[in-house]
Amino acid sequence: MNLETVNYELNEAVVTLTLNRPDALNALSLQLTKDLRLAIEKAIDDKARAVVLTGAGRAFCSGGDLREMQLMWQKEGRIEAFLEEPLKVLHDVILLIRETPIPFLAAVQGVCAGAGTNFALACDIIFAAENASFNEAFVRIGLSPDCGGSFFLPRAIGEKLAAELFMTGETVSAERAAQIGMINRVVAADNLMTEA
Repeated sequence: MNLETVNYELNEAVVTLTLNRPDALNALSLQLTKDLRLAIEKAIDDKARAVVLTGAGRAFCSGGDLREMQLMWQKEGRIEAFLEEPLKVLHDVILLIRETPIPFLAAVQGVCAGAGTNFALACDIIFAAENASFNEAFVRIGLSPDCGGSFFLPRAIGEKLAAELFMTGETVSAERAAQIGMINRVVAADNLMTEA
């Protein structure tokens, strides 16, 4: 299996999947979402007992790849071009995470925004480094939350606070995210993968 944008590591029945587009803050391109789907399917085939999702570099995931969206829009002449295949593949990934009986843990460092936040929220457990920050950035680009965000976030933190974060796009520190129940635990950045 040749994955261009996701590193796959199997160690004693635990699979670590690392989003590997650090120059783009691990933005969710079509290639990355396809690689992620293949990697999760491989983890299932390898009979993994747990999967840890993390990001290379200074971000977990900055959300959808806006540059790729713009290029697709220009090429196809319609914004729906990005919303078809890339979003469908990403939703397939979210469903795999939720429906697979393997526990998924997100190990979040740095930026976690938009679809990246919702991707983390789909996991069973979220550990965040002290430098992590979360936001539902959709309002900043005129979109409503995708990737299950409008389902996951209200269940984690309550409807009123979720509505506030959706409508303001406010950035939430790791410490505050733990206080409001958005994540499980804040850990020292140096210990993030050890704790996970």
